[in-house]
Amino acid sequence: MSINQIGVIGYGKIGSKTVDLLLRENIQPVVVVRNPDKAKALEDDYAPAQLGSDIRPIFTTHYETLEQSDSVIVTASVATEVIITTKNRNSLIEYNTRILCEVASKLARNISKDTLIVTMTNPVEGMVYILKNAGGFESKKVIGVGTAVEAARYETLISKTLGVAREQVVSTVIGGHNENDSVFLPKCTKVGQLPLLHFNLSAEDLLDLQNQAKTSGMKILQKSSQSAALTPAALAVNLAKAHLSTNAKRVVNCTMEVPLAFVNEMLGDDAIESDEPTVTLGLLALLNCHGAEPQKIPLSPIDTQNLSTAVQNIIKQQEMVRKMTDFCGVDRRVGEGVKGKG
Repeated sequence: MSINQIGVIGYGKIGSKTVDLLLRENIQPVVVVRNPDKAKALEDDYAPAQLGSDIRPIFTTHYETLEQSDSVIVTASVATEVIITTKNRNSLIEYNTRILCEVASKLARNISKDTLIVTMTNPVEGMVYILKNAGGFESKKVIGVGTAVEAARYETLISKTLGVAREQVVSTVIGGHNENDSVFLPKCTKVGQLPLLHFNLSAEDLLDLQNQAKTSGMKILQKSSQSAALTPAALAVNLAKAHLSTNAKRVVNCTMEVPLAFVNEMLGDDAIESDEPTVTLGLLALLNCHGAEPQKIPLSPIDTQNLSTAVQNIIKQQEMVRKMTDFCGVDRRVGEGVKGKG
């Protein structure tokens, strides 16, 4: 019986949570770390039986070990101490751009073009842009755990407020993964078969729940000096599992690069003029082994305005990232070397 493999880049707090969750799903993690001594120590010390699994993770410093991985989850990021000092995802751009430029280059030379790349590195919109463009991958094969985090937290808050089972709440959050650019869509949020707007929640109640969902990640960081790990790790594993499906598509909330024209069709009269041909943002998509297919969502006038503002902010970030990748000396021709299966 063959064992599914999923690669993990980085083994900090989020990376270690990701490995544990993969083992619980009987998926073999192939973990790439920088230090060979750390790789050897982790491999000798790891006890998967405590997680109810007979599968042992592979720890390595070699990207070529990822060749058989169906997906690769990128958790590599600057140290938590720097995140605490900056207190803003956008200020992480310079640090994490350098890290992911290196990751993109190495992935492009060592994984199949059919492999899905999932990242949690912040700011996620900029990091998806780097991985896709610096690595030369197709946009449908590079996605991020972005507004899915806000959606998950929003769903938990709604379930507690209404006293309903958590698994019955499904919400949609699009735009950017930060306090200013995440766009919550109450009309696309359901509790079981009922729309959220069926329940007796005022506009002020909904806004308060949304603000809590937006800010909880930063509050965790400020109070514990550690970034949230379990929620983004679980979401990334779910995205990677959806990619294992050969036929059935799953509706997922993810961050991906799409043509600006695609977004402008959703924005209508609030369409954006920009020299950028594409934009990377949180959307709904259909995901299976062939990759992610972005889906257009009908928007209310206020949702349209909010998304238009978010997209303009994301484009500014994207322009900044592009300049930094040029500064890092990324060879965009590296994508020509992306491997094909066989």
